[in-house]
Amino acid sequence: MNNFPEDTFIAIACRIDSKRLPGKAIKHLVGKISSIEILIYRLKKIIPSKQIILTTTKEDNCDILNEIAEKNNIKCFRGCKLDVMERFIKAGEKYGNYHHIVRVTGDNPLTDPNIIIEMIDYHKKSFSDYTFTQSIPFGTRPEIINFQFLKKLHKKIKNKNNTEYMTFYLKQEIGQKISEFKKDYIKILDDETLTLDTLEDFNYLKKIFDYCGSDIYTDLANIIEIINIKKLKKEK
Repeated sequence: MNNFPEDTFIAIACRIDSKRLPGKAIKHLVGKISSIEILIYRLKKIIPSKQIILTTTKEDNCDILNEIAEKNNIKCFRGCKLDVMERFIKAGEKYGNYHHIVRVTGDNPLTDPNIIIEMIDYHKKSFSDYTFTQSIPFGTRPEIINFQFLKKLHKKIKNKNNTEYMTFYLKQEIGQKISEFKKDYIKILDDETLTLDTLEDFNYLKKIFDYCGSDIYTDLANIIEIINIKKLKKEK
């Protein structure tokens, strides 16, 4: 498992009721494998199952996410629909004595666990409260957060129903140490994003996996190389 640190957990934020692409997390990207399962599979290649928590809501339509978590032997925490930050905090408190949290969104099935490992190492060596990256494509960017800092930040937020936009709050200056993880990476020539938010995004990701030979474990560098060689673009 590449010695993934025991004091760190992965928090996947995921819901079903997307306005732009309803049920996107459970749409099949490769054969009968859903988008959220691809993300889970990719993470589990390196990260122990016990340190991956799918955080979702208590709404009935999210029951299927709980079933997917159980099927894949990872934990599931169900909490407030709008206060995503609270979900992360309560999940961490319930399932372990953690010092750091890796924020991953269910919209980002191509998140690369190898980069997560590198970012955690950089985060700890920098003694950071919050570590982000812009070196890799949008839609593949994890964030590393000191757990105590996250709890402190949450207490300061007045309108907690907006914490879905967590990056905005994490970058607000309250005396924390913020670090940017930089990595030399091939750029996507057409500057496409790799997140899953619209039908166009969905079709684009399906096209990428078609060219990857349905290898859901393909690392990010190889994925970008395929996109550039095949000149893959979104159909607008």
